[in-house]
Amino acid sequence: MFRNVRFYRFDSGWPKTEDESSQLLTQSAFEPCGPLTLRSSGWVPPCPDAGEALSRRVNGADLLKLRSQSRVLPASAINEELEVRIEEYRERMQEPPPPREKRRMKSEARDELMPKALLKSDRIFGFVDPKEKFIAIDAAQSSVAERFLRRLGAAVTLA
Repeated sequence: MFRNVRFYRFDSGWPKTEDESSQLLTQSAFEPCGPLTLRSSGWVPPCPDAGEALSRRVNGADLLKLRSQSRVLPASAINEELEVRIEEYRERMQEPPPPREKRRMKSEARDELMPKALLKSDRIFGFVDPKEKFIAIDAAQSSVAERFLRRLGAAVTLA
């Protein structure tokens, strides 16, 4: 299940039961991206048999899963729409738009294209062993592991 494991130590306490840890993570549960939201992340059930519980205790360790979702909107799509708007402006005003107007048009183009952008999801697994006081995260890059730790730290106070 884990391909690239990174280990971290923690000093503060961890909830004694699976229900307590699930309850703490509930306030940071995953909510999908809205039409104008660029990215979203939160906790989801780690395995199908966990039901609605956001952690699953196995042999004394809690299994967790962080889901992140982001909108994929290529810069080329924004620039293409911007070119159309600039051309319309030139036809209407008989002059090129000033820089401030270009920025406004680009912002409007991005806002109009955002709801149509594709959604991309990724999931990060990890587990917390409260007895040995370590966290294991399945992440090849340290930035991904740090994102997991930040979200976990926001939900549960870890040192």
